[in-house]
Amino acid sequence: MSYDILGEDEDRYETDTPDEANWRIRAQQLYSDKVFTRTQKLALLDEKIELLKQKSPQDNIAKKLIEELEAVRFAEVEGEKAPQLKASKQQQRGPDPEGLSPYKP
Repeated sequence: MSYDILGEDEDRYETDTPDEANWRIRAQQLYSDKVFTRTQKLALLDEKIELLKQKSPQDNIAKKLIEELEAVRFAEVEGEKAPQLKASKQQQRGPDPEGLSPYKP
């Protein structure tokens, strides 16, 4: 009886702490393609960069954040070009020889 949970010991409110505590899952939910399309994400990224450039051009922390956001944008744009470049290089190289596994860098 001494270890029983009584009514006054129970939680007063319903909490969803396991879902809220996991920030990775929350980030995946927010940044998945279900919420924003890829073009919308890039547009939001551009808006954030421009906003930071206008608001605080002399702030060192803002400069670092701008550099990080520009690097993310560059990586996203380059990642979009990768399959096209890979296909063109494979076409230039020709088909893989028989019995050889495909090249995967």
